[in-house]
Amino acid sequence: MTDRFPTTIVVPLYGDLPSAEKCIASVLEHVDLTFHRLLVVNDVGPDADLMEARVKELLAGREGTRYERNPHNLGFVGTCNRAATELDTSDNDILLLNSDAAVFPGTVDEMSRVLHFSEKHGVATARSNYATIATIPNRTATGEHTTPERSREVFEALNQDLPRFNIVPVAHGFCFLVRRSLIRNYGFFDTAFAPGYGEENEFCLRVNARGFSSVMANRAYASHEGEKSFSSLKQEEIKAAHERLLIERYPFYPSALFHYDDSGIDTVDWFADFLVPADRDQTVLIDLHHMSLIYDGSVRNALTFLEFLAASRESGALDGLKVTIVSSSEAIEFFDLGRFGFTVRSNEQLTELFDVGFALTPVTTGGQIQRLDRHCVRWVASHLDIIALRIIALWDSEYPRAQVVVDSLRFADRVVAISEATVRDTIERFPQLATELPARTTVIHQGVASSSFAEPADSLAHHTSLTDEQAAVISAGGYVLTVGNTFLHKQVAEAVAALGGAPFTVVAFGGSPEDLPANVIPVRGGYLTDGDVAQLYDNAGVIVYPSVYEGFGLPIAEAALHGKPLVLFDTQVAREVASVLDLDASAHFFSDFADLAPLVMRVLATPLPDDSPRVRTMEEYNQGILDVIREVLAEQPSIEHLRRRRAHFLAARAYETGALQRVEILERELSRRSIKIAQVAMKKLRPLRRAVGAARRATRKRRPRL
Repeated sequence: MTDRFPTTIVVPLYGDLPSAEKCIASVLEHVDLTFHRLLVVNDVGPDADLMEARVKELLAGREGTRYERNPHNLGFVGTCNRAATELDTSDNDILLLNSDAAVFPGTVDEMSRVLHFSEKHGVATARSNYATIATIPNRTATGEHTTPERSREVFEALNQDLPRFNIVPVAHGFCFLVRRSLIRNYGFFDTAFAPGYGEENEFCLRVNARGFSSVMANRAYASHEGEKSFSSLKQEEIKAAHERLLIERYPFYPSALFHYDDSGIDTVDWFADFLVPADRDQTVLIDLHHMSLIYDGSVRNALTFLEFLAASRESGALDGLKVTIVSSSEAIEFFDLGRFGFTVRSNEQLTELFDVGFALTPVTTGGQIQRLDRHCVRWVASHLDIIALRIIALWDSEYPRAQVVVDSLRFADRVVAISEATVRDTIERFPQLATELPARTTVIHQGVASSSFAEPADSLAHHTSLTDEQAAVISAGGYVLTVGNTFLHKQVAEAVAALGGAPFTVVAFGGSPEDLPANVIPVRGGYLTDGDVAQLYDNAGVIVYPSVYEGFGLPIAEAALHGKPLVLFDTQVAREVASVLDLDASAHFFSDFADLAPLVMRVLATPLPDDSPRVRTMEEYNQGILDVIREVLAEQPSIEHLRRRRAHFLAARAYETGALQRVEILERELSRRSIKIAQVAMKKLRPLRRAVGAARRATRKRRPRL
């Protein structure tokens, strides 16, 4: 079977002679006209005679060329129909080439090969700098339309990495190759779309109803100046009217375009402008997807990181980077995230693409991870711990979370873990990550904020003031401070019980232990200012941190900041963090709560060493993250990784969408069944209702008149 198929290239002329000259010259230079044919048709525009003279001059003596002039202006649709059904009587396929377009070496032959790759390919189009879905790059990093030079550069760099063709809802009409048999069997353009616009889409949809697909030849390129030949017409009015007509005939058309844009575009095509280096600022997305509306540890870390970025920008350390923050609209307003001076988007408003995304908190939801896949060429994932995947009560209610976490670690270009213990624990829980996770993980130990960040004036609306008793105990100082929260793995209740009745005062910060011993004073966590927390640590004699599971254990660093001795439940991460912070002399470990009170007594009686422990700050942690982001930006994205990632999430979305559709169908079916059941019941009840009505009427008749 031959891989060459003869084509008649039809160039309709109306206006804009300079563009038409370039178009015709490109065909003469780059197309084998001993095999293919060129037909130029003058549609008698304002400069018809001038254009005729110039075209005849260009075609003079050139084999395989022909010039024709319409008897009067027929419009684009009429001209194309005349060319394909009257003027060209060959069996050649028809390539409609706008007069403001130009072909390159191999364009026509590659389009033809793609068209005949399958007998079900009906129409083919080329890639271009200005052709809606056929434009390359499909999206730009700047959000502005691509230039012809950049388009050609990206095409040359990536066309071999693209699939040879994509099936598309419709082919773009600027360079429109049609199988001849379709024109013979189904006619060509519908004159209802005269003088132009929408006619090619209608044709594509008409032949698609017979099973013929429109395809985009990804390795064929034609430039396009864009609608210059029709600039004298009322384009917008015509477009709007023809779009309405098209949707009336094919109501599914807008949905088909949406689905193609949403999931049909090849991932290399989607990120093309980011895969070919360019002289521009690199874009970074800071993902705060599920930022809670409370000043917990995660929120404090996030705000500290944003302050760090703002300071880095002022010092010039962010030069070459353009930062965007995305979070919920509620968090954006509550924390006034715009005050840091970066672009802010709500989760629902994000449309841009980014060179890299950084998930500041662990990725745990399907929407978040699919957004990273969709909007970021690369992403960096934070990894704190997997306690929520260890405790059944935590993960059973959100069972898919485990898969999301695993996928976030599998497909992240880099993972920032807060301890070696976290990495080990994750691999022990998910052995399938044993090979790839360590190679892509950077461990950056957390620290404490060196100063309180500026909180919005209304941020402490829910702040709970200390009681007089609490304030007096804290002011007096020397107490034993236990730190934790209500989760059982924090072991606050066990620690409080073990310290009950001891000859010292205990302040239980966080958690809600019941039946407190007389020597224990509770302080509610989660609503205190930085100053409140600092005072709690400053005035304590010993810090007890009894948690059995942590990714890092921020209270250990807080205790180091305030120069306090520590009593820690003996875990791998507690020993790792104590070693990192040089707390060998001030950190003490226990594994049996029976030993806790005696150990605390000894620590209280032991003076601290003169050498202050090294205080690791959040600035160090944040700088480490910024360094990782810079490193990832410096690496060339892996197309193989992008394809593997996209294939996975497309499949996940397809099944998820299918499941939702099945639920909707079931709900509709149940609704219909309910209606039917009700109708049957009503039908069966009618005789009874009639009997009851008759009895009531008879009763009324028998009542004596008063």
